[in-house]
Amino acid sequence: MKVYDLMGVLLQESETNKTIQMGELSSGVYLIRVLNAGGQLVSHHRIVKH
Repeated sequence: MKVYDLMGVLLQESETNKTIQMGELSSGVYLIRVLNAGGQLVSHHRIVKH
């Protein structure tokens, strides 16, 4: 799982695809990409942190 800001900058990467830590991120909109073991995109989400 990878977390990006709206400018496309990679902010976090998780090998397990189970959890991400949003507490340290500022308020804003983030893009989450979930990849399978082969690196292919499985799903993507837009998250808004207040």
